[in-house]
Amino acid sequence: MATTNTILAEIAAYLKETMPAYSVDLLPGKLDLATYHLSHPLGALLISYQESEYDLTADMAMIAQRRLFKAKITSIARKLDGADGTDDIVEKRGSALLGY
Repeated sequence: MATTNTILAEIAAYLKETMPAYSVDLLPGKLDLATYHLSHPLGALLISYQESEYDLTADMAMIAQRRLFKAKITSIARKLDGADGTDDIVEKRGSALLGY
């Protein structure tokens, strides 16, 4: 099973590849908007771990357990509407991650 950090790093790498116009960073801990500084000219995608849910284990010559991994991706932009606004970033992010 992949570790939490590996999964988050793979999501970040994928978003950097599919959305190169924006800053993509792993966010350690909780986002504090009072201290966060957006330095990118358009916007940023901040990725953090939210939680995991585990099914019961299954004993089949090995121990198997399904994991539902939840990541949180916060979109921050310099403007709310229009091209490269928050709404636009959320749409692009959803399209990029659909089926990932």
